[in-house]
Amino acid sequence: MKAIIIHDGGDIRLEEVPDPEIEQSHDAIVRLTASSICDKDLNILNEKYSAMIPENFLEHEGVGIVEQLGAGVNNLNIGDRVIVPSIMACGSCSHCRADDYAHCDQTNPNERVTDASFFNRQKEHGPWAEKVRVPLANINLLKLPDPTTDNQAMDNADTLPTRYSGDDKATTKAGHTVAVFGCGPVGLLAIARARLLHTERIFAIDTSPERLQKAKELGAEIINCNREDPIKAIKRLTAAPAPIQAVATM
Repeated sequence: MKAIIIHDGGDIRLEEVPDPEIEQSHDAIVRLTASSICDKDLNILNEKYSAMIPENFLEHEGVGIVEQLGAGVNNLNIGDRVIVPSIMACGSCSHCRADDYAHCDQTNPNERVTDASFFNRQKEHGPWAEKVRVPLANINLLKLPDPTTDNQAMDNADTLPTRYSGDDKATTKAGHTVAVFGCGPVGLLAIARARLLHTERIFAIDTSPERLQKAKELGAEIINCNREDPIKAIKRLTAAPAPIQAVATM
């Protein structure tokens, strides 16, 4: 099969590599039908991110079809369409039992060094390939309901869970005023979710006119921080004492 592989010094190549095989009883082999790109992939290419293992496949989020299953995977079937998530977890350690999968003791033993147990930054290959082996597939693959498209599913591999986790920690509620710093994909999802939560006002802060325009279309009040100090602008525009939730995104 073909795969995009990272070598030392930000050198990436499209190469022919062996197909993945079942190695453990809880493995699955997934044929990728779509994969995405993350800002961290761009940082890897620009040599700004050092946690990537050389000669590994890039990316950490994808959608595909189950082609093989280990004997221990009993909640999936051959042919299921699934999300290949960005985070790997064991499902049984203390962190996983507390729904803190990113700090899984088994898949992310270097949690103080790396930010999370990302799929392609430990020892597993990422989904910039035709196929991928997913360990602990009974925990780490999410079956897609019909008629979900690949594009609809892709946000659920990384972007939407990242935003949901941030909102959960920020305890955003109806009646709050929300300030979203950074209006990339995660930030725009933060704005969309803030609207669903019936927040009082939403401020979108960025330097990109294109991203700010999209934020405005989603119902946010926009602040270009190249033109004015966002903190001073928010203070000027919020005379009411409603709680302000600040959400930093990308």
